[in-house]
Amino acid sequence: MDMHVYVGVGFVCFFLGWIFGKESSWALLNSTEFTILALLSRRSDGAAGLKLVSLSSFQLYRGTIYTHLVRMEEKELVESFMPEDGNRRHYRATKTGLRVLGRHNDRAGKD
Repeated sequence: MDMHVYVGVGFVCFFLGWIFGKESSWALLNSTEFTILALLSRRSDGAAGLKLVSLSSFQLYRGTIYTHLVRMEEKELVESFMPEDGNRRHYRATKTGLRVLGRHNDRAGKD
């Protein structure tokens, strides 16, 4: 399928979700967000941003990981917290994030 079609479908789904108040975060999931959610879905204790970079075999980048995590937190795909024994903010997938990841995987399996 042409990339313009994917972008167009994503925008329409986002717009309809915005109008009707439905969950529309899945329409905005890009490859970086998918990678982050996939890694966090395997870690119940969460992970710091730099740990996610190393877990991704450097598919994620040190210079942009926290920008992505902040945006994903705004979309309620991840949540941040301070672990009791650490000094770095950690992130974990939210229920919404896990639902979005599941939908993404379901859609990928149908293509």
